[in-house]
Amino acid sequence: MKLLKKKPFYEWLFLIVLFLYPLRHVNIGLDLWDTGYSYVNFTYGLEHMDSMWFFSTYLANVIGHFFSMLPFGNTLIGLNIYTSLVVSAMALISYCFLRKSLQIPSVLTFIGVFLALNLSWCPTAILYNYLTYFFMLLCTVFLYKGLSAHQNKFLYFAGICLGANVFVRFSNAAEAALIVGVWAYAFIETLTDDTCKVLKWKLLKPAFLGKLWSRIWHTTLWCLGGYLTSLVAFLGYISIRYGLNTYITAISRLFGMTEESTGYTPKAMLLSIYYNYRQGLTWVAYLVVFGVIHFAVYLLLEWAKKLSDQRFWSNIVLALQFLSCLVLTGAALYLLYQKEMFSFDYHGYTSMVQPMIVLLILVMMIAIFKVLAPNVPKEEKLISGLVILVNFITSIGSNTGLFPSINNTYILMPYFVWQLYKLLKDFPFLAIKKWKLPLTPIWTCLLLYFVFIGYQSVSFGSTFVFAEANGVVDAKVQVTDNEVLSGVKMPAERAASVQELSDYVNDHQLKGRLSMTYWGIPALSYYLQIPPAFNAWIDLASYQPYYMKQDLDGVRAKIDSEPSNLQNYPVFITTTFMATYEGELANTSEVNKWLELKDFLAQYDYKVVFQNEQFTLYDVILN
Repeated sequence: MKLLKKKPFYEWLFLIVLFLYPLRHVNIGLDLWDTGYSYVNFTYGLEHMDSMWFFSTYLANVIGHFFSMLPFGNTLIGLNIYTSLVVSAMALISYCFLRKSLQIPSVLTFIGVFLALNLSWCPTAILYNYLTYFFMLLCTVFLYKGLSAHQNKFLYFAGICLGANVFVRFSNAAEAALIVGVWAYAFIETLTDDTCKVLKWKLLKPAFLGKLWSRIWHTTLWCLGGYLTSLVAFLGYISIRYGLNTYITAISRLFGMTEESTGYTPKAMLLSIYYNYRQGLTWVAYLVVFGVIHFAVYLLLEWAKKLSDQRFWSNIVLALQFLSCLVLTGAALYLLYQKEMFSFDYHGYTSMVQPMIVLLILVMMIAIFKVLAPNVPKEEKLISGLVILVNFITSIGSNTGLFPSINNTYILMPYFVWQLYKLLKDFPFLAIKKWKLPLTPIWTCLLLYFVFIGYQSVSFGSTFVFAEANGVVDAKVQVTDNEVLSGVKMPAERAASVQELSDYVNDHQLKGRLSMTYWGIPALSYYLQIPPAFNAWIDLASYQPYYMKQDLDGVRAKIDSEPSNLQNYPVFITTTFMATYEGELANTSEVNKWLELKDFLAQYDYKVVFQNEQFTLYDVILN
């Protein structure tokens, strides 16, 4: 509270901007994949959802369902606002933590957090991602406060956050690796503890090892206590409400889905991260070459400056140094642009992905240096180590390479801005033995690269809106007479197709009917208010044909028990491309699913009752 009372006006302005900025796109774009798929799960819950995904992302679904019951939670804009507030909360927590605990200047903190918000490319509807980042951020804050201030309660809270995150997304169990930061800090503290009086070459002495073990054991127990408390609490609640066997059966399916969805195997996920870093190192090599050229030009001009004591000549040399910096930086960026490292199309990822991977590498280099450097305060070593761990752990459990790490930079970006400021402010040169090598070109290159990243990030963040993994362009048209989509702007072509389908659903009173949506259109179940019969995203690779057949047999049994009840027959919607496709599907899983669905449609004499350029709807006509 004291910190809040002392805040000057501009800091309040910073907080307001960070709170509101995540809401900038809540009424723009209509995504047929992840956004509506998440919201249909939030709205209709386990009864209309694959149990594997319900329990593996349990906490995200519970919180999402809570959002759906709030005022306007039955609309796309309403849910977009509520899920965006999770991002707002992360921005404010990060800002306040960095300002209070690390004493980073407010302007630098704001710039870093603001850039992190612009890099959050993932739609907020994918709540299991943002809640993962939310709890990871809280864990980082609690670990720092608990370790740096020796307050065990914060270590306990950190454990609770890690345990809760397992129920946000089951693969978050890998985040337990953050305990490495606890052990590393115990080593750093013991090494720098004056009371231990142990020299570096006496690390194996009993006094050192005893104190180290005591610290590790003590801090680990507090973290483990919180972790187990969280696990027991959630497992206990789930067991009482759904049954422990139900949970175990659903989670066990996760380990079998890699047979059909090879992108989720541990090897595939780690390789995607490795390939991203390997490509990033290629771009770093280009930058190093230009950095060396810049350094050589700088030294040459420094030598030229000493040829004359005249102030005029010195000013000329300074101007040439500045000009050479701009020319070489421009040349480097032009070459990288020609090599397609980045683009200026901010409706897609190419504008920021590769530049950000390079930045991640640079930040890791800085953080590793800070951890290993002897004269760095142990608190700075701690936050540097946590930045390294969070960056690497974030992408584990995902099949999208470093995209999650780019999305989760709420500590990393402010940390980089802070370190860059410190380098420019405190270390204009590096002393090596008797010589002092001017490093101004290095800092200048870093600063200019940061300016470039800042421009790309803000341009991307203010433009990009997710839709089927691409960006939305020319979102100006709205769908009418649809409560869920009221006020949402989208491209004219998509609006026309959805409008026609929505009008048909309204005119034929299909709202509330069960549905099956196939071929990349799971969001229609939510947008049209036709709950899925069993799984909104039937063609999702992780939804195995065996389980789809089981679910489809359940629909058959319901129809056969009461064949005259139209409500037992789900409407079937697919893309017109798929409905008219005569070729063969390359993926065996998709072949099996599509053949099974076609057999179902033929068995119950489904007819095409609506078709436009994008969508085709099948229904049963009972006499």
